[in-house]
Amino acid sequence: MRTKMTITAAIFVFLGILLITFLSHAYLFSIYEVTISEVPKELAVGDTVTITVTPINALGFKPPFRSCPFEVSVIKGDKLLQKIEPGKYLATSPGEVELLIKPKYALKPSPVSFLIR
Repeated sequence: MRTKMTITAAIFVFLGILLITFLSHAYLFSIYEVTISEVPKELAVGDTVTITVTPINALGFKPPFRSCPFEVSVIKGDKLLQKIEPGKYLATSPGEVELLIKPKYALKPSPVSFLIR
């Protein structure tokens, strides 16, 4: 009788650990949404613009141990920007710039436009 209770308790502990693992994966570690940092609408020549992409889990904050790689393609104003590092650009001459940001975990790319004065 005692071994039967021990086996039953072990099964409940195992199922509890399995449930906690599933729920933490589904709500804590999975990426549900991607937010793109606010880019200023106007820049001066010589200013830098930094684009950051932040993943968000089901609880509304950044998932631990996760990142969100992204690509930036220039739609308009290719000659007006100089790429310093991934996601960071230097405004070199005045004009209008349109960028298309494609995060890995987003369904659609997001357009971003700003004016360089």
